[in-house]
Amino acid sequence: MNNTDMLFVQKKLNDLVGCTLINLSRTADLLCLSFAPRALTTEVQEEQSLHLQCYYRLVQDGRVSLARSDYFQPSEAMWDLWRKQGLEEDVIPDDYRCDELGANRLDDRIVELNDVLTGIENRFIVRTVMVDSIGDVTLCFDNGAVWSILVDTSGGEECWRYLPANEEQPQLVLYSDGIECE
Repeated sequence: MNNTDMLFVQKKLNDLVGCTLINLSRTADLLCLSFAPRALTTEVQEEQSLHLQCYYRLVQDGRVSLARSDYFQPSEAMWDLWRKQGLEEDVIPDDYRCDELGANRLDDRIVELNDVLTGIENRFIVRTVMVDSIGDVTLCFDNGAVWSILVDTSGGEECWRYLPANEEQPQLVLYSDGIECE
């Protein structure tokens, strides 16, 4: 990405500064982060979102609390089920499907984090947004948490997408080889 593109992306994503992360959701392997413009609202007004299809991780209190690779790891419920079935510990059955809702560790982490996001004391308010020359994004929150979004492909696949609050405005899509407004 050239400097002009990088500044354009930075300017667009700066709209997230001051917004509160209000919800996480997943469709297949796409993670959606939803933001509201006011720090203390639970109403979804003028919602903005980031859709992630690349590597990401959330670091809180010096440890990774959620990451893309969690999608591929079984949930605690799946491990419990397999133990009850007498399957060998730490062996994932061949018929395991990580894309089923509730079957993976990411779904566990989404539920846990969404519980935190509904609490007044534990708001994730975006303090800064940083974009680098290849389109990696870092969101720093008032509570000290850091969300890293990393371009993880050398092909032309979509990595992440920003959906602004105003539906009339185009979506910003970052591919590993450039950006587009759709």
